[in-house]
Amino acid sequence: MEEAQASSDNSTVQRMMRMAVEIIETEMQIEAMEETLKDLKGRSNHLKITELPDLMNECGMTSVKLETGHTIEIQDFVQGSLTKDPNRRPTAIEWLSQNGAADLIKNVVSVEFTKTEHNLSKNLVADLKDKGFPAEENESIHPQSLLAFAREKLRNGEEIPLEQIGLFAGRTAKIKSPKGKK
Repeated sequence: MEEAQASSDNSTVQRMMRMAVEIIETEMQIEAMEETLKDLKGRSNHLKITELPDLMNECGMTSVKLETGHTIEIQDFVQGSLTKDPNRRPTAIEWLSQNGAADLIKNVVSVEFTKTEHNLSKNLVADLKDKGFPAEENESIHPQSLLAFAREKLRNGEEIPLEQIGLFAGRTAKIKSPKGKK
């Protein structure tokens, strides 16, 4: 009886070891596929943002319909968010303020209180520094509002310092599938 138990235990241990190896191999396959997917997405973005728009521009085209029924359209885009660089951020905010985006700029005042100081947090913000609390003011702009502002300025042919603000603009190929296909 003890031999049967030992044999059974050994069989279970062997199954467990095979399963552990299978998990490791599966995770390695997943990692490899994720790396391949990352590479494919990078290649696709390069084709859509650089190569195809440049070639279509050389041909004087902004859209083309393929034999597959797919349509390729070249569209302008802007992406990014207000720069986090502390050396460029004040200049970016100043430029935005002076160029029609002052209403987009939000001021945030933040103070940390301990749990026992809860009632003090309700005092006026103007008094915080006078009372010795380390208050910090932070100006920000919601990313979607900033992108909409930049798109509008660019659409109107106005120059904006994209890099200084923290944005990137370009053209991209948008692929539209024929109805019923992906």
